[in-house]
Amino acid sequence: MSNKIKTGFKVVSRIHSIFRSAFIGNLRYEINKWTNRPEGNYGPLAAFDRLCDVEQFLANNIGLAREWVVFLCEYIESEERYLYSPHGSMKGNMLPHGTVLADKVKLIKEVHNL
Repeated sequence: MSNKIKTGFKVVSRIHSIFRSAFIGNLRYEINKWTNRPEGNYGPLAAFDRLCDVEQFLANNIGLAREWVVFLCEYIESEERYLYSPHGSMKGNMLPHGTVLADKVKLIKEVHNL
């Protein structure tokens, strides 16, 4: 695995000023701190490499009752090629276009919220 830091975009939900994973409810993110993938039967974290892919993802998921926040982020890419949790999995060809999988993610700067 490469430990090279890459730059991308991370979509999180904001609940009472707390940034949480869009899909793993108990996973929290903080600005300028690394968030590691959860322990246990959880796979890598998801981010996007381009802002246009984030915008498409948001357009496809706008009906979900959440406040989405998009951050410029840094990430360490994972060698794994699919997302998984105790609740199921999503292989690479089912992931939103532009998804990158990461072992850790750091939120840098808010880009916008919806």
